[in-house]
Amino acid sequence: MPYIGIGLHILVAIYFAVHAIRSGQSLYWLILLFSFPLFGSVVYFLAILLSGSVPFARCAQSNPVGEPTHQPGPRPA
Repeated sequence: MPYIGIGLHILVAIYFAVHAIRSGQSLYWLILLFSFPLFGSVVYFLAILLSGSVPFARCAQSNPVGEPTHQPGPRPA
């Protein structure tokens, strides 16, 4: 039974490694994921996946203070 736990966090690390390659992340993420599979997966999830899914984080990064977040009018082509 302990082999299932070992294989599971390796599979999670491989999943995050594929995501890192497809999304164009730096090479150090692959090194972190395969050097420390469980720890690296948790750090990758918190730093990349979770931070990208929080809508307020994207608004705060893309819009300086004082500028509106919505520009009315037609969409550019």
